[in-house]
Amino acid sequence: MVSLQSGLRSLLLLCLVVLSQIATAAVLEIKAERHQLELGQPIWLTLRSDQTAVSLDTLDFDRWRHQVALPRVYDANLSRDGSAQVLRLRVYPLHAGTLILPGLSFLQYKTPVLRFTILPARDPVTHAPMAFACKVSTRQPWQQQQVIVACHLNLHDHYALFAQPHLQQQDIVLLPMQVHKQRITQAKIALTRYQLGWVVVPSRSGKQSLQLPPIEYVRDGVVVRRFYLPPLELKIRALPAWLPGTIPIGQLKLRAYGLSQSWLNSSVLSRLQLKLQLSGVAPALVPDYAGQLHSDRQFAFYQAQRHSLMRVNATGLQHELDYSVPVRAKHIGIYRLPDLRLQYFDPASGTLESKILRGPRIVIINGWLQLLFAVLVLWLGFVLGRRGLIFASRYWQRFHAYQQALQQLRQTDSLAGIRRAMQTMARAEGWNENLSYLQWQARMQAKTMRVEVLPVDELNAAAYGHAAIDTVQVARDLMDICRQRRLAFS
Repeated sequence: MVSLQSGLRSLLLLCLVVLSQIATAAVLEIKAERHQLELGQPIWLTLRSDQTAVSLDTLDFDRWRHQVALPRVYDANLSRDGSAQVLRLRVYPLHAGTLILPGLSFLQYKTPVLRFTILPARDPVTHAPMAFACKVSTRQPWQQQQVIVACHLNLHDHYALFAQPHLQQQDIVLLPMQVHKQRITQAKIALTRYQLGWVVVPSRSGKQSLQLPPIEYVRDGVVVRRFYLPPLELKIRALPAWLPGTIPIGQLKLRAYGLSQSWLNSSVLSRLQLKLQLSGVAPALVPDYAGQLHSDRQFAFYQAQRHSLMRVNATGLQHELDYSVPVRAKHIGIYRLPDLRLQYFDPASGTLESKILRGPRIVIINGWLQLLFAVLVLWLGFVLGRRGLIFASRYWQRFHAYQQALQQLRQTDSLAGIRRAMQTMARAEGWNENLSYLQWQARMQAKTMRVEVLPVDELNAAAYGHAAIDTVQVARDLMDICRQRRLAFS
């Protein structure tokens, strides 16, 4: 009797174990189409359960979120007879290598662990490697400070297209970078490196986790690879309480401030140019710097025209602001344009930077002063032009006379020829042609020191006493003087 009861208990226990395993197997099944694939390719999972009281939509995938990227919306569908529910799920691995997805819990049951082998991405046509990498500028930004998520992808395709879906999330500004490409060489193979990514600007302090959209590689209108990044974990620092909300967070640089001319006409409307460059500032937080220009006793400022250009690249947000401000001067005189106060919060040092931009000095004149100034300029121009013409005429005459004297000296070896050349040289300097040798030397000595070698006594002895003289050497000395004085301005 005892043995019979023991046998019944064993049989009952065995039946309970079998029924429990059957129920466990039927509660949730999970299958993957492939267990080996490349980075950027999706993993298709099918989840099936014969329990319909609780929807598969309630499954908790939090333990997967640092391994794969999950869709934001997924729905479970009932079978035709309503006896089971099926969930079709597409996930993207975040890293190459071995991927282990923990089991999912459903109705106090747990699915087995899933294992995958994720290979490096390769071009779907050429099968060449596709190197993909990303870098985050900072994980502890200030509020409103840009976080640059810069990625690069190396491809053989020089004309690749990419899609970067937009993401709208509360307390986060997310801007896609403009795609930039450059030619590189790796292992003697010509490739194109594409630089792209995101600029994230958080507006709320505290810890935040952000799943960025994928970078989609498009070929022939079809997305052939989707590269997801791991969740962006940020620890956002609160801005100081004393910092006004109108102060931009980033960097500020002045490019130009002033008028195109250094004077104003009191009766004519002119334009003031103000050009600034901001780095790392969110578009909604760019101040209106032209608002600091207020009309006063000297100047009347009107509504400014603003032209802005924003670029998003690997260096982050770049704004170029160009203001054109109509301005009219009220009184004549010399005045200084208003000073500008440029302030920004520097995230690198965590301090408020303030610069006072001094306005340039401007000469303000009116119509009759302009007319008087124009007349004065014309008169000065006439006087200087007349003097210039006289000087040029005299210079040309002297040049021509010395050129003639050189020609005479080259063609003569007589004392009479030397005398005629010296008279030509005297005419070139504006002197009397009948100067004696001594007088000629005295005057020429004020022009050049070369005249000291001239043998004046020998010339007088030869001219009046018929003494012998080396006329060839005298001619050479005079030719040196001619060459020096021919181009001289004095």
